[in-house]
Amino acid sequence: YPLEPEGYGPGDARAVHLVILGFGHMGESLAVQALKIGHFNNPKRLRITVMDQHARKRERIFHARYPQAHQVCGVEFEECELDGAMVRRHLEAGGEAETLSLAVCLDGDSKSLALGMELAELLGTRATTVRVRMAQHLPMQALTVQSGQAALCAGRVVLFGMTGQTCTE
Repeated sequence: YPLEPEGYGPGDARAVHLVILGFGHMGESLAVQALKIGHFNNPKRLRITVMDQHARKRERIFHARYPQAHQVCGVEFEECELDGAMVRRHLEAGGEAETLSLAVCLDGDSKSLALGMELAELLGTRATTVRVRMAQHLPMQALTVQSGQAALCAGRVVLFGMTGQTCTE
């Protein structure tokens, strides 16, 4: 999935800002991939914000593994509880002159999906997409219809990371 929105080009004054919620194996892998592909056709540098309950510890480990990451982009770590209101307060403090992409990489599928759907509603059009890491493939339509958020989340919440779809026994 591209980090920048459709139509993003050389004349775009916005910076790309990836916010990763949860920094276990998948969150770290996503950050590393973003470092690899986060070179855009405008002079703005990629910005990555990591929000995690154990951010300080995970920051030390990340910088030990990838000491040159700061040369590619700005990487910030914030230790906090991961709930929609906290994430929203943090993002509202950021500038409007950026295009925002969120990735929810929590341990449990239900926690990840619930937070992703909550953020899609709370942030409105502020976030271009909310990507939610899921271990198992579940039909998004069935999940959102049960919660009454089908129209809201259609196309804004994107599931990723279902290894069952890419791996076979």
